[in-house]
Amino acid sequence: MRVLPLVVLLVDDDEGHAILVLRSLKRAGVVNDVVHEESAVFGSRQIDARHRRHGKKRIQ
Repeated sequence: MRVLPLVVLLVDDDEGHAILVLRSLKRAGVVNDVVHEESAVFGSRQIDARHRRHGKKRIQ
């Protein structure tokens, strides 16, 4: 079984909130890559694209 690294998708339209979340994740010891998107629509498209890239169906 191939294990892919987990990428965290952070969707928040407030830059200040995103910075606080990123700091909290770092302090909690999360070492995963974090992708910040300001738009939920764009974030949803990113998830779809990642699933297609890895041969998975969209989660509904």
